[in-house]
Amino acid sequence: MAWTKADPFLNGDTTMSNTWHCCACDHRPALSEQSLSPGLPTRECVECNGHWVRLDDHREWVASGAPQAEAPELAEHWLPEADSPARACPACQRIMERLRTGGQPDIRIDRCVHCHAVWLDGGEWAALQFQQARLDDVLSDMWQRQLREAQAQERRDAQVRQRHGAECIDEVLRIRQWLQQQAEPGVVLKLIRNGW
Repeated sequence: MAWTKADPFLNGDTTMSNTWHCCACDHRPALSEQSLSPGLPTRECVECNGHWVRLDDHREWVASGAPQAEAPELAEHWLPEADSPARACPACQRIMERLRTGGQPDIRIDRCVHCHAVWLDGGEWAALQFQQARLDDVLSDMWQRQLREAQAQERRDAQVRQRHGAECIDEVLRIRQWLQQQAEPGVVLKLIRNGW
């Protein structure tokens, strides 16, 4: 999809900032029209290698059956810091929300709800391909809810281990697994509790 005058960011829409095409990185260069993958238009910052991608363009690209590139090898220096702050959307200047992918590496994707677009820092597109993760899946409420629940469970596990000791909890987990393999785990548990 070409960037045309029909684009709401180019037709003088007064709800958008006139500086929408500038990156929020330290150099603040204008974004240039590029393709993230063949057939997937984007705006790219030549300084930080970040990409602004409309979700509708991404969905059209997926629906077109465009061939997926092979998952690249990842180099750590490609990826931004996981705890980098939220950034302003280059289109509307609103602060974008940061969403985890939950994969390895666990990157954070910036999404502008207002513009229905994402900002991918340099290396994040490669990381998504490496994880074989679909952008719409990662951004979905269900995916994000599962990540929050898993993170909450990890915190609970850490608290229990801190309170009772890792060795104790490991033994509890071993016994639990053994109980699940028994034909009558309820009876075995009563024997443990009450003796015979």
